[in-house]
Amino acid sequence: MEGSNTDNHTNLNNSKQPASGSTDIQPTSSSKQSTSTVASGTAKKNAQKDWDNIVKELLAEDEEEKSADDLFKEIYSQGTDEVRRAMVKSFTESGGTVLSTNWNEVGRGQTSVKPPNGCEFKKWT
Repeated sequence: MEGSNTDNHTNLNNSKQPASGSTDIQPTSSSKQSTSTVASGTAKKNAQKDWDNIVKELLAEDEEEKSADDLFKEIYSQGTDEVRRAMVKSFTESGGTVLSTNWNEVGRGQTSVKPPNGCEFKKWT
């Protein structure tokens, strides 16, 4: 038994083919692949880019992605004094749940709290 163990060990070290049940680990050609990847990466970096086109695309995306906050800022900044007064009064009296630009409606009385559907308004003191 001991002799067969030694023979198997010697067989693994001296032969080119692995013994049954063992695995043969071969070096990969990753060094060749990484060199070609680096070469192609630098080629991409050296390619000219159309910066004017990139800027136009980014500006077009920015215009499409305006948030509701940007819309309200625009309405407030371009609105009349009545519109601004109505926006401030409705927002503060309703606890941030209503934003109106109609001073005729808001100026008549207190703006009531109108939370979104499924939500409950709690006044914090």
